[in-house]
Amino acid sequence: MIKHIKKFFAFITAGLIGYVTMLAITITLTEVFSFYYLASYIMGLAVNIMINFIFFTNVVFGASDKKYKRFLSYLVVWLGFFFLNIITVKLLSDSLLIDYKVSIIATTFIYMAIKYLVYDKFVFNAPIKKKHL
Repeated sequence: MIKHIKKFFAFITAGLIGYVTMLAITITLTEVFSFYYLASYIMGLAVNIMINFIFFTNVVFGASDKKYKRFLSYLVVWLGFFFLNIITVKLLSDSLLIDYKVSIIATTFIYMAIKYLVYDKFVFNAPIKKKHL
């Protein structure tokens, strides 16, 4: 149990690094360069994917084997969350008229624990099957 708590806090810390980077990109592109907020958010998320994979692989889950196959698994799961994030931010911002920054923060917290469980179970601790010829 303690191991999972420590790993979850490492997950949050690593995610926070990627999150702050994503938020900085989103706000800078939107507020300074007048990009459409959703386009800025998508670009910020794309950078976040690489930051998170590196930290999750090396620091949080310690899954240093078969990085290419784990990256593909991570990418599939991440893409699912990517679209859920976009839809949630869009609904909160446009339908409920919540400021896009608040929508992004709320969306992040909504999916945080779910992401940890999915990554832990299916991406970084799942055995990667070898092909037999």
